[in-house]
Amino acid sequence: MSVARITPNNTLIIGEGFNGHTVLVPSIHLSFFQLPLPAKTIAQCQKIIGFSLEEELAEDINTLHYTLQRVGQEWFVAVCSHEKMQQWLALCAENDITPKRLIPDILILPEESNFLVEPDQCLIRPTEGLPIAIRPQIIEKIHNLLPEDVQEFSPFVAENYEELLESDLQVEKHHLNLLQNEYSKTASYTTLLKPWLKVALWGGLLWTSYAIYLFTENRNLDNAIQTNKQANIKKFKQLFPEETRIVNLRTQAEQKFSKIKQQKEITSISLIGLTEEIINALQDHKKVQVSQLNYRKYSLQLFLNSSSVASIQELINQLGKNKNLNIKVQSLGESNNKAKATLNIKKTT
Repeated sequence: MSVARITPNNTLIIGEGFNGHTVLVPSIHLSFFQLPLPAKTIAQCQKIIGFSLEEELAEDINTLHYTLQRVGQEWFVAVCSHEKMQQWLALCAENDITPKRLIPDILILPEESNFLVEPDQCLIRPTEGLPIAIRPQIIEKIHNLLPEDVQEFSPFVAENYEELLESDLQVEKHHLNLLQNEYSKTASYTTLLKPWLKVALWGGLLWTSYAIYLFTENRNLDNAIQTNKQANIKKFKQLFPEETRIVNLRTQAEQKFSKIKQQKEITSISLIGLTEEIINALQDHKKVQVSQLNYRKYSLQLFLNSSSVASIQELINQLGKNKNLNIKVQSLGESNNKAKATLNIKKTT
């Protein structure tokens, strides 16, 4: 036979042509029902089936496993305990079998009135109605209660069941698979992945919390920087009033030159004429910057920076054209790709 079968006494019989897919389980441990459930899918039925059968079952509905198959407008239901399901799967695992289908053995009987007696169970498959699995000891007591079409048939002997299983068609035409819900292949993968899913979930939560913490800290730091910046600007304005604040060294030079013109009492009259000439020259040569300015009673000392010596030389040449200015170049050169010069300027007499 191309299937394996678990007997009622929990023995596994493996057929010579067994493909590892289908394992038959003893129907004596199952109950069968046919119900007009309002649900349209197996998943919807699973939510209500236990309550629908609560009055029919003696056991706690939470300890039972329900398998469903749609038949026309109704649902065919097979019920067994979780304990039995786990026992059957453990027996398969001991024999290195991972079944894809667990089928009640009574469903392999032909779909006509048939009656099979074995040492540990009696299987009855009437033409109409639900299949029945009972103990052989009570078969005589209920014989008169069986459907008439079943009473007319002689019982099969046990070996006829194995002969029946030689046909793959009998197995393949039945699709009620007990491996539903938590026993399905998908559920098995989910069970295996569940620890990793928990790790991933906790990892994601921790990372999200850390990201929120970093975001909050960065925002607080930005706020603190902005607060300190505003405070520093306020202090700067208090220390340096607007008339003395400078934007760059060129503005500083212009302010100092203007100060020379305004404060005649502290400088020589001969320096007053220098300021306008030098300021005009600096405005014409914007590539030249004044890094430092010193002024004495009769002369000005300029420290100049530029990107090239040529730019400074052009400024010196322009100043030299003024016959009223006496210019002395104290230094002129280039260092670290930057041109520097020091000029000493006096008013000619």
